[in-house]
Amino acid sequence: MAWLLLTSSACRGQYTQPPTACDDHCQAVERADCPDDYPADCVRDCEKARAGGACAPAWRTLDDCYAAADASAFACVNDRSDPGNTCLPERRALSECLLPTSGPCFDECVRQVDACAANQADCEADCLQPAPGCELAAHDYKACLLRYPVECHDWFEPDPRPQDEIPCFNEALTVLGCSK
Repeated sequence: MAWLLLTSSACRGQYTQPPTACDDHCQAVERADCPDDYPADCVRDCEKARAGGACAPAWRTLDDCYAAADASAFACVNDRSDPGNTCLPERRALSECLLPTSGPCFDECVRQVDACAANQADCEADCLQPAPGCELAAHDYKACLLRYPVECHDWFEPDPRPQDEIPCFNEALTVLGCSK
């Protein structure tokens, strides 16, 4: 019984480990005090994303930017802290580091957020998860979209236009064809 008292009393003290990069990252990004902000989940996800350390300089640059940003730049979106348009260049650089073909996708996300009120965080996450083997096709499709005005519509609704009037139609078919 004494061992239980000793182990449980040790849990009541201050956290004695120095903060990790992910601790600092999560403290910087979860500043909107939202109901679904869970630091332990944030740290776990951060550590998974940073495994291998290949993009450590880009992560540090982004973390420094988040830490320097005013807390008012962060807002609750779907009950989670969201950085909005904070540190977009640093976020794009990290995206490009994690997946070198993701730049046009990131840029299209920014356009969709500005014009259509899309969710930036969800869009950014999707940029880093193209179907296996479709990275270049996805890059070409998003790069093509950047040459046209932004279209705000439900992507699951049929497009009434003739195929030759739909921007990047062939590039979209290529993405759909490679993801089978």
